[in-house]
Amino acid sequence: MAASQFDAWQISNEVLGYSGIVKAPTLDADEEAFVVALGEKTRSLVDALPAPGSAPKSSVFAIACYSHHASEKAKFHAEVSAKNVSQNDALFWFLQPTVTAPLKYVDDCAGFNCGGVPAGHCLA
Repeated sequence: MAASQFDAWQISNEVLGYSGIVKAPTLDADEEAFVVALGEKTRSLVDALPAPGSAPKSSVFAIACYSHHASEKAKFHAEVSAKNVSQNDALFWFLQPTVTAPLKYVDDCAGFNCGGVPAGHCLA
């Protein structure tokens, strides 16, 4: 499972009212508070994965970057979590037959667009 804690499409459409993705959003204090809460809720949900008793092989990737559909872009290889793992890496390790335990790559920094390696260095 892959989820951006600060999903660019969701923020652009639901918070900024833009039909598409705003490249470099400017948020007022209320919008930023909403977006940070959204990121925290997303992280909370992915922290609960995999569900107890579920299949032992799973992979969860949740970067704390302002990002969307990275699997279709160079970000799939280049944008990395605080554990220095890209979506590509997470998928590669998930597909290895010798890996049987759950894999988890979830940024836990605080604030909007705070993820990446080093922390706070998300791709634009």
